[in-house]
Amino acid sequence: VGLLILLLSARRNTGTLPLKKLLITLIKSVAALIPVYFFNTLFVRYTGTWWEQGSTFQNLLRVLLLALVDISVVLIMYRLLKVEMVSVLLSSLRRRKQP
Repeated sequence: VGLLILLLSARRNTGTLPLKKLLITLIKSVAALIPVYFFNTLFVRYTGTWWEQGSTFQNLLRVLLLALVDISVVLIMYRLLKVEMVSVLLSSLRRRKQP
């Protein structure tokens, strides 16, 4: 629903959007999440029961580790699949570093 509202708003402000390019980017974004899904499934199966008495700090470390790996995998997959968002972010970072 949010995507449709955003598309309609963007269309009113900028004209038509290249739907083919948008669809390809969406497919690449979903494809980048497939390895994350499998890693999360294996991680949860391997680590066993999380909700045990007195293991709050251990569970926090597990969640932080999982989040760190997930973010890294998504960014690497975006880079490999050449999702435009990564190139835009990298170019903006390069512009900031230049004096």
